[in-house]
Amino acid sequence: MRVSTSIPAMTQRRILGLNEAQQAQSLQRLATGFRINSGKDDPAGLIASENLRATLAALDAESRAMQRADHVVASADGALGEVSDLLVEAEALTVANANTGAMSDAERQANQQQIDSILQTIDRVAGTSSFNGQKLLDGSMELSLSAGSLSIGSARVNDLGAVDDGAGGTLDLGDVASGGPLDTTTGNIGLAAASIRGAASRIATLRGELGAFSANVIR
Repeated sequence: MRVSTSIPAMTQRRILGLNEAQQAQSLQRLATGFRINSGKDDPAGLIASENLRATLAALDAESRAMQRADHVVASADGALGEVSDLLVEAEALTVANANTGAMSDAERQANQQQIDSILQTIDRVAGTSSFNGQKLLDGSMELSLSAGSLSIGSARVNDLGAVDDGAGGTLDLGDVASGGPLDTTTGNIGLAAASIRGAASRIATLRGELGAFSANVIR
């Protein structure tokens, strides 16, 4: 018996297989949108592509983190701005109450009640201001990025306006409330004013830290 081989037929079959492979590769590229889908497409190019893809993913994640941090900073700064306005009002009421000769006791007591309301509002703002469920102004918030980090200090009244009571102790903004040692009608009104000014200075410092972080780290 004699077996004959058709070289032209084998050549045609090989060409057909190559064409089918090229067509499959073209369809895969169209479907994925990538020129390189496997190592055989371009071994060296695949290595460079994967490294670049990892770098882009990291940059994208960092960009999202910066956007989130910027929103946190804006929210915290807005809340601190409200606290700052309240402290300005509290200082004005304290200065008014220091003028005992021009105001009646009833008027001074009414001013003290306003101060009490201000202190309660400051504590409420500090305790409820949050971003995505995380408190912003209770001293627990920390912003961390690859370029730096920032801890946002507490804006609660008991953490603001620390002053020396003259006897080795320390008083704070919370002591300006009615019945406290810094009550503006019965207590040391000079220390009350100093506590309020110290609290306002601390709030301004916190806002400055947020601004510097936003400008120099988040950009």
